[in-house]
Amino acid sequence: MLNGINAFILHKREYRETSYLVDAFSAEYGKLSFVAKGVRSSKSHNKSLLQPFQPLELTLYGKHELKNLSVCEANGKAYQLLGKALYSGLYLNELINRLLHSEYPYADLFELYRRSIQQLALAQPIEPILRCFEFGLLADMGYALNFDTDGASGESIQPAGYYQWIEEQGFIPLAGPMTSRNCFSGSDLLAIAGQQWQQSSLSCAKIISRMALQPLLGSKPLKSRELFMREKS
Repeated sequence: MLNGINAFILHKREYRETSYLVDAFSAEYGKLSFVAKGVRSSKSHNKSLLQPFQPLELTLYGKHELKNLSVCEANGKAYQLLGKALYSGLYLNELINRLLHSEYPYADLFELYRRSIQQLALAQPIEPILRCFEFGLLADMGYALNFDTDGASGESIQPAGYYQWIEEQGFIPLAGPMTSRNCFSGSDLLAIAGQQWQQSSLSCAKIISRMALQPLLGSKPLKSRELFMREKS
């Protein structure tokens, strides 16, 4: 029995006639999957609670990786996300669900997720929230990016320099600027390190995070990105 689990719902899908299969992200156990039996009944109190961005306290039971839901209670008010903020929250959920191992604690990432959802609900600028979460996720998975030090010599990144990002090596110094997509100015890298978000550093951060995440995500498209594209069109 797993008691007092602080969690958010990542995704749910119908299971058999009256139940849901649910993926959740918890402070204590990381990603968890469980069956919520009978929840699709109109009389079930849990039906309205098992929604994204609702802080929950769960009790689960079962010896296998797929648990069963015993108790589900609200652990605060749900965060209300609308429009692009909603798509952004779904994007964070999809990243977690696709990339994290089951039943492995990510306490710092859970707090970063909670803070990111709260910021989205408060209609704060979306791009810095997403970039900070992506880099935090990569770091917690063991793929931290070092924006302060060049990957060849270990010397400090120079504001006037130019660098090429190479997977598993980091930012390698160049003789001068290049038109390549993975070439960045030292000033932008240092701005990212200090979370000094201007248009230039945000654009570079987006390119870098996508390059770093792509090998982990594989070729399967992100559904949340498709939602963004539909809105833009």
